[in-house]
Amino acid sequence: MPSPIQDKLFARSQLQSIAEGLLALQPRNFSLIGAKFMGKTRILNHLAAPDGPLLGEDVEMRRAYELIVVYYDCAWPDAATDLLAFLADGLRRHLQQLAAPPAIDLEQIRHEPQANERLRRLVVELRRAGYRPILLLDNFDTLITGDVPDDMEWKINQLRPLTRELGLVVASERPLHEANRELASSPLFNLLNQVFLRLIEPQEMREILRAVTAGGADQDVLIAKLSKWTGGHPFLLSRIGEILLDVDEMLPGRGGIGLAHLPLIRLRLTEDYGRLLFGELWSALQDQEDPYADGALALVRCLLTEPLPLDKIQPQWARSFYWLLNKGIVRIENDTCYLFSSLFEEYIGARLEQPAPAKTTRSPAAIPQNTRTLIEEQVQQFTPQERNLLRYFLDHPGEIVSIDQLLADVWKRPNASARRVQEGIRRLRNRMEALQLSIGEIENEWGEGYRFVPVRTEPRR
Repeated sequence: MPSPIQDKLFARSQLQSIAEGLLALQPRNFSLIGAKFMGKTRILNHLAAPDGPLLGEDVEMRRAYELIVVYYDCAWPDAATDLLAFLADGLRRHLQQLAAPPAIDLEQIRHEPQANERLRRLVVELRRAGYRPILLLDNFDTLITGDVPDDMEWKINQLRPLTRELGLVVASERPLHEANRELASSPLFNLLNQVFLRLIEPQEMREILRAVTAGGADQDVLIAKLSKWTGGHPFLLSRIGEILLDVDEMLPGRGGIGLAHLPLIRLRLTEDYGRLLFGELWSALQDQEDPYADGALALVRCLLTEPLPLDKIQPQWARSFYWLLNKGIVRIENDTCYLFSSLFEEYIGARLEQPAPAKTTRSPAAIPQNTRTLIEEQVQQFTPQERNLLRYFLDHPGEIVSIDQLLADVWKRPNASARRVQEGIRRLRNRMEALQLSIGEIENEWGEGYRFVPVRTEPRR
């Protein structure tokens, strides 16, 4: 079985224009827009990779400068607290860790009291030394939604003058002017070139599937089935390689993947990953605060009946259609619009036919503060990740928490593998058992996630 081909999967044609813009004599700056699970983080990591389209040896464009590429996750609390300090200090640390740091006085800059001035001096000094910094800001929309600090607009606008000296790519789940309409006129936002991430094109999808199924029996039939199931969605496509590896390891004699294994592949794809993605899309379609969701759901009902030729899309459906396209819910092939995956069709059809009953919870009451204090005294031996995971469960007693939620809220990596959560839960359970921390149990909810059920008694001292 071949190794995963993540670089090929996320090196989309759109990246070529981004790379060329960042490398141009006068750099262009971009806003990378994609729904949850559409692969924004992986694309930014691909841009930052040593062998990627910016730093790789095969980059055709000759440069008169060296590149400094730094990735930031703006979902970290430090970013919202002080964005400019977050960027300046992150860039300085990155430079200090280089094998051959640029010849600039980082210590002097570090003692500059104003964060905006620290960042400006770092950028200017790098350009004078023959470098071009490129900042990749993931989850940028988290900075401008919800409870936004009063000075956030000022801090964001401080980046605008620096774009003459650096390259900037910000990743967001939706256009920035939609995420915060009050900041829609920001000089920085108006400067960014929008790039929308959608489903992988059919031909590229089949090439990817041909690579991961190489050596398998009945390859063409396998590719046809996997194409219908994944629908070109990058989240599902990125998991196919590991699913095939796992299935191959389960087989007696390791005879290779064939048609007989399609039911097992389908089960793994649906249960391990499909439910996470489909649940997210179903929630988006039911979002009453989104003005386009209601019309989009009506269009989905039509598509469940039959595909829709593009020339039959009525003007009043246009906004809902583009909403579905940007969410990755529909795909276009041969001038016809389809729901992106046959597995999603089954999932959404079942929910529209018979809405799922409301979930009930057990032990919904909040954990008392005195109990929380006693627990905190006993978890000093836990790793930071184990403590964060336990605290999250304590904040959500009795609730069914999906793997998707845990990856996003605890690990801050929504596109990571479900195995990360599974392993984290296993370690936390073992740690609680070893310390005899009898505060409750983490239960499995098959196909949905986990539920923490606290005990009624106080934990031991």
